[in-house]
Amino acid sequence: MSAIIDTKIYIKCTLNNTIINITNAEGDSLYSISAGHLQFKKSKRTSAYSAKICLQKALDKVKTFKPKYISVDLKGLSFARMAILKELKNINDLPIVLFTDSTPRPFNGCRKRKQRRI
Repeated sequence: MSAIIDTKIYIKCTLNNTIINITNAEGDSLYSISAGHLQFKKSKRTSAYSAKICLQKALDKVKTFKPKYISVDLKGLSFARMAILKELKNINDLPIVLFTDSTPRPFNGCRKRKQRRI
């Protein structure tokens, strides 16, 4: 049985904010939320608590769409990443069939500075 994914959840964790975007299979945005939308300001946006609340609001909205299969795409490195992973692990009432991590990684990067001689 191959699952046809009809809802995709994109989670982007930056050092300053957490942004969650819900799309349909074609990529049309259905709902978007961030920690800033939830009145978390300045350094409070970076906390794991704000990411957890943001994810809970997004998942409540996903339940109203009544999806058959869900794909989750996580991108970025921040403190909120582990809180989001823990929260996603405890979900039983949503049919999440695919979980991908598309965090960009440098292949070799820029040339290093030459070492200072003392």
